[in-house]
Amino acid sequence: QTGRATLGVRLIRVDDDAKVATMAKVEPESDDPDDGSKPDQPTSPTDGSAAPTSQQPADGSYAGDADQQVSQLLDRAEADQPEQHDTGDQPE
Repeated sequence: QTGRATLGVRLIRVDDDAKVATMAKVEPESDDPDDGSKPDQPTSPTDGSAAPTSQQPADGSYAGDADQQVSQLLDRAEADQPEQHDTGDQPE
């Protein structure tokens, strides 16, 4: 009689006419949050050559004058638009 250990484990069921194109082995994740093998956040170089960080604070709040920036954006958008001439035609 064949023991259970020699039967293997079914990983996936596929239809009789289906074909598996590719598979990959995935390493199990550790339950220990302090194992340090896969950091949650990317690490940055410690030699001082790190790229400048964004102006947004770490707490997620917005740093800046939003009204002024929106006004500047609108001014630039209006300046980029070609002048429209009123031909009297109304869109249908």
